[in-house]
Amino acid sequence: MLRVPRISRISRPTRFACSIQMGDVVVGADGVRSTVRRQMWEYTDSRGLRKQASEERAKMTSEYSYVFGISAATPGLIPGTRHRTFGQKWSFLTIIGKEDRAYWFFFKKLGMKYSASQFPRFDQTTIGQYVGPYLHKPINGSVSFAEVYKRAITRTLLPLEEASYTHWTIDRWVCIGDSAHKMTSNLGRGDNSAIEISTRELGDCLQSWQKKRHPRMQGISQAAHNLTRLEALDTLKERIFARYLLPYSEESLAKTTSDIIVRAAKIDYLPPPLKSTTYRALWALPLLGLFAVSKISLGSLLAKLTPQLVATVDRGTWVTGNGEVFDLTTPLYHSRLLDRLMRPLITCFLPSITGTDMRSRLQMLSFMTDLGPIYGIWLLESYRNVHSWSEILLPLAAGSILQLLGIWQVAPLYLAQEYLRTPLFTLLAGKNGRIPCDFTGSLLLATLVGYHTVTYANFFDPALQSRQWYNVLWQLFPLTTSLLQAALLLSKRVLNRPCSYPEDQLPRRKSQHSERRYLRWAYGTFALVSGLAFMYTRITALPDLPFHRIFLPGWHNSENSLSGAVAWFLRYGELISMRGGFVWLALRFHELQQAGAPVSLGRVGAPFAASLCAFGPGATFTLGWGWRDELLD
Repeated sequence: MLRVPRISRISRPTRFACSIQMGDVVVGADGVRSTVRRQMWEYTDSRGLRKQASEERAKMTSEYSYVFGISAATPGLIPGTRHRTFGQKWSFLTIIGKEDRAYWFFFKKLGMKYSASQFPRFDQTTIGQYVGPYLHKPINGSVSFAEVYKRAITRTLLPLEEASYTHWTIDRWVCIGDSAHKMTSNLGRGDNSAIEISTRELGDCLQSWQKKRHPRMQGISQAAHNLTRLEALDTLKERIFARYLLPYSEESLAKTTSDIIVRAAKIDYLPPPLKSTTYRALWALPLLGLFAVSKISLGSLLAKLTPQLVATVDRGTWVTGNGEVFDLTTPLYHSRLLDRLMRPLITCFLPSITGTDMRSRLQMLSFMTDLGPIYGIWLLESYRNVHSWSEILLPLAAGSILQLLGIWQVAPLYLAQEYLRTPLFTLLAGKNGRIPCDFTGSLLLATLVGYHTVTYANFFDPALQSRQWYNVLWQLFPLTTSLLQAALLLSKRVLNRPCSYPEDQLPRRKSQHSERRYLRWAYGTFALVSGLAFMYTRITALPDLPFHRIFLPGWHNSENSLSGAVAWFLRYGELISMRGGFVWLALRFHELQQAGAPVSLGRVGAPFAASLCAFGPGATFTLGWGWRDELLD
């Protein structure tokens, strides 16, 4: 476009071909050197708004240069991947696309900050000298920039412009895309932002449109601005974040991009994608049904148990079977709120951990052992690559809530939401279903040391009073286990920073094999510990007590004592939570069967039944999860 003369209220854009197009609105999507924007400024001057136009003209600056190139297929670079290399005052962004071509940017900080009228003019014949000192720098673990550069089909050296204009429109003039907001290329949102804006109807009032869209584009431009300086390690703040914080939040850049995309304007004339949430929710009804049934059936028991428990706590003492007296008024956490919340729960465990009720002791020993692997599997599912790091907060929150409300209420709801939010197809795409071995190994160690050790101290410490204090610690296991795991992860990364695997096929196979080995160790160890605890209860059960009576509560509660009612309640809680786990596993195996995996009800049901009888529910659930994960791989 050459010029846009304005006659009365009708705009007449003049095009290169010397043809004249009539219209009501002139929309400038003509790039960073926009003719429409330049003539809009001239029109702004003519309206007596010279100060505003002058301020807008001064907004474009350049503090970085960049070389953009397209290279032919380079061994070691996989289509569909993106690589970022951070450096001191420089950075690389490499995207591998169709036909294995690499689309790459080399960013370098200039010696000063230039205004638009002072932008440097680069000699394109000097590109080789410009990038020469950086050819040995890595694109990924196995490919250097030199390998990409020598296969370049095209390359261009330019200043990297930045501008986020305040005024996008005046009267019937409108600017969109780079003519309204020129952002750096590091975030990769410039073109998409231009398309996004053009999908919005301008309506009768373009100023209203600008007011609505301007804050979002300002945010995206600022994000691109910050990312450019982060990748170039520009200041001390960026260097600290990139070197010491970013490695521990590896998904943060992807999450930032995703957050930008999901808030974008939708193209209304395209039909929304079909969703299977409703159909999937029907399959989750058994889990919701378990929650409803347990909620209703336990109402009468809670009504009977609560007054007895309150009376015992108010009395301030509890007497064991051998006559030892426990003082229930002793501060436990030295926090009035925590003591009020947790003291009744700890009191409920006293008959089991002190051996006053032997049947309850055996049942709780097995159940508390099983709870470690169950919670561990919840965490392992949240560690999958398909999830962001914030997903870990869900099982942490669920683990904390179940201590207060009971696992019989929390487990069915937690497993239902996990099933609804993570369909099988999301796990099968790329590396989404994989679990990093650092998380698996640290979780295994943290569970063995921070959970199981404390659990067994509840039952086997010679001093009964000490068992109470171990139970005080056990009640906080979601927090203590997570803190221990975080310490293990941090120690490993500080002492032995993880290397970046080359991306050719052989190292990927080695990485997958390592992850699989860690997972097998994890679920195998969890199953072994749970199975041994179950067999211990079978061996040490009282001769006159049928084994099934240890774990099954019966249809009706006929217990009148506090310890008897608590034991019945805990057996019921175990039954509901384990049923919920097996229903969730059945749904996951059904998904695999629908996807063509060699599984069926008969093939899965028989081993499950045999394992349940031999090794107990915790080991069976853990082995079932491991079997399903092997099929996923």
